Amino acid sequence: MRIPNGMTEQEVLDVIEKLSKKFASRFKFAYYEPDDIKQECFLIALDGLSRYDGSTPLINFLSVHMRNRLLSLKRDKFSRREKESTRYDKSKRYLAQPIDIDEVNHENEPSMWVDINLLDKMITAEQMAKIDRELEIEYRMNFLRLLSGKSLTKFQRDRVVNRIIEILA
Repeated sequence: MRIPNGMTEQEVLDVIEKLSKKFASRFKFAYYEPDDIKQECFLIALDGLSRYDGSTPLINFLSVHMRNRLLSLKRDKFSRREKESTRYDKSKRYLAQPIDIDEVNHENEPSMWVDINLLDKMITAEQMAKIDRELEIEYRMNFLRLLSGKSLTKFQRDRVVNRIIEILA
């Protein structure tokens, strides 16, 4: 840590602590708690000390430096302004607010959703024998994964389901 001229190490740490408390109460976003903001402020201040030229009071310099860096952190990690980034923002939001495990096999999560009723309809012995005879090898692995309840991509699942519907039709 570079100490500015005329200041002791304790005085610099006091300035950093004072500013960290100030910004911890002002900046709240995503999963960052006040203690996390304090830690970020301390790291930002240490980085800023290497750029400090002594032309302004240290507290003013670090205050502006911390504020700008925290605003950049918030902007870069948690929001985008463009319309095409809506999906990106949603995924970041789910990092900050995890999805309830009960919703994973829900129709709002199309890549995870499996139509259990379709599987129940396909499981009869006669139908299973027909599927076993007529299902091509390229569909078999994904069909077995579907039966065992393992996840498939929407494309793979739709491809297997459509082929089974053709076989049973």
